Amino acid sequence: MIRAATLVGVVVGTLFPVAASTAVPVSVTVPRCAGISVVVDATPLAGERVVRCVESTEPLLAGAAFTEAGFSLERVRRLPGAVCRIDGLPADLACVNMPPADGYWKLYWAPADADWSYASLGVDSLEIPVGGAVGFSWPGAEPSLATSTGEDAEEGDDGGVPDAVVWAGIAVVLGALALLIQLRRRRP
Repeated sequence: MIRAATLVGVVVGTLFPVAASTAVPVSVTVPRCAGISVVVDATPLAGERVVRCVESTEPLLAGAAFTEAGFSLERVRRLPGAVCRIDGLPADLACVNMPPADGYWKLYWAPADADWSYASLGVDSLEIPVGGAVGFSWPGAEPSLATSTGEDAEEGDDGGVPDAVVWAGIAVVLGALALLIQLRRRRP
């Protein structure tokens, strides 16, 4: 029975492969604005890197910030918080299912006076504070900005928990749950 619990842990670890780290390289290229800085980097798609400022005295949902900045977002039909196209790029995606990990718009955000973090919420749920920034980048381009003090932001960890740790934790919890179920079944 213990073998079954171990097997469950191995199967879960295999079925849910470890995703790439969420550490984001950050450099000084985008000054913060008084409202919300909005960045779209489509350079890997033969597009351009566009930075706009949305004047706001209130926090905005990320999707609203992009819309107010003049960007056209097309959501993934079966996962509405994910974005398939920005201003028509890339033109070759169907936008029905979530694209593969190496071909989707990555959403990042940063509160005032902090570096970028990979967003754990979708574009329609993530709230961006005044003085913060929100950005989409296509794989091969990462968002970059200056801190609000104008100092150079350093390349490094985003301060979040790496995906590998999260998936390992999930596998351990599921394995422990399977073991607990097996032990309860053995009781008279």
